[in-house]
Amino acid sequence: MKKEDCFELGIISRLFSFKGEVILFIDSDQPEKYHKLDSLFLEINKQLIPFFITKSSVNKAKELRIRFEGVDTEEQASRILKKKAYLPIEVLPELDNKHFYYHEIEGFELVDSEKGNIGSIITVLDNPGNMLSGSCIYQRDRSVDSIKRSYLYKSRQRQKTVFRYYSRRAFGYI
Repeated sequence: MKKEDCFELGIISRLFSFKGEVILFIDSDQPEKYHKLDSLFLEINKQLIPFFITKSSVNKAKELRIRFEGVDTEEQASRILKKKAYLPIEVLPELDNKHFYYHEIEGFELVDSEKGNIGSIITVLDNPGNMLSGSCIYQRDRSVDSIKRSYLYKSRQRQKTVFRYYSRRAFGYI
């Protein structure tokens, strides 16, 4: 499986027991959709390796307690600690034209509600612990800038366009 055919689901955040169980932090607005997985891919040495789940249960809202096939000890589990977890893009539900997944909009034009076209989206950051987390990075002329991801409100897939709503009133400038 190639990385470009997958989306990042989360990360193996910590060990759970001495029997090889781990906690998967699910980085999703709807983590409940991923509570009954049979398998997933972990990125190890820049390659996606399939791991089959023998047992799983919800630990917290965005956490899944998992036991993988062939991972039976704390030592084996520690080898996959902090590894990113991926699933094939095909498992994502189809969205209507107004909604979008953040991985889909890279390369789209960013259109401001007041200023019009303001640049091309380079990437959307979603790394907890990064001060730019939750930001959309875009290129305007020769400079790079960012906006909060929450300002993006709809997309037009065919035109490869994403719209942002930004009101100066919302921030008390008018």
